[in-house]
Amino acid sequence: MKKLLIALSFAVALPALADLSMGDKIQLQSDMQRHIDSVSVGGTYRHIDIATGAVMELYPAAGHPMILKMSQNDMFVLCSEMRDANGNALNADYYMAKTASGYQVIRTEIANRDPLKALMGKGLVSKL
Repeated sequence: MKKLLIALSFAVALPALADLSMGDKIQLQSDMQRHIDSVSVGGTYRHIDIATGAVMELYPAAGHPMILKMSQNDMFVLCSEMRDANGNALNADYYMAKTASGYQVIRTEIANRDPLKALMGKGLVSKL
């Protein structure tokens, strides 16, 4: 019975994941980049390390093509790579929600994959 319920839950979830069109994927990537550009100052993305209070100047390096789907139908997680002043790579995770005109970043985690891993461990985030 448990296997049947698991199989049915995947069968219900898969069509929703497959419904994300190439246009939506492009829109998500574009809106993530637009967000990065809009909060950057002079080409740098400033990040405050809450634990230390240090302000880091980061430089966008590369977007990752993978898009993660949250259990809410209109929420996604996209990732990119940032570089610090010494060239060290840092992962940036952007939690995004659908809006009337596209997608909006509602939360950003830099060099902190623990929240994303926790959501994935609970089955609330999965790969498209």
